[in-house]
Amino acid sequence: MQSESESLQRDRSSKDPTLVYVVAGVPQKEYMQMYRLQNLAVPLNGCPSCSMNTLYMHVDDAYEHLHTAHCGGDQPPTEENKTKLRHQIISLDDLEKEFRNMDIIKLMQTLRCRATKLVNKAIKIRNSAVNDRNEKDERALILDVLVVAV
Repeated sequence: MQSESESLQRDRSSKDPTLVYVVAGVPQKEYMQMYRLQNLAVPLNGCPSCSMNTLYMHVDDAYEHLHTAHCGGDQPPTEENKTKLRHQIISLDDLEKEFRNMDIIKLMQTLRCRATKLVNKAIKIRNSAVNDRNEKDERALILDVLVVAV
């Protein structure tokens, strides 16, 4: 009998990849308002299974866990319930993409901040470059195109 991790490794390494799902929290309040979602009766961080990032081989298993453990349902989830719960379930591939996207967004914010600081420094250097008669030398000026670019 194979363990769960061995079967997951086998499925991931096969040429026909099977999606593996995990229950993930909704990232922001704005997202919940936009899709008119409500908080779960039992929060995700209060569930031992969700805290350990349990993997589900089928999306229906993830729906069933959310419905029974977090919404208090005894019956299998209906299509209406699945529609509400789909925002909580994500495949591991998509989860990795979201983490990479967050890293890229942080990098872009850092680069924007650094570019702004460089432009401000360039403006200070341009404004401080004067000759003996208190006039700015054209060779010392930074092109206006560079300043306007940011």
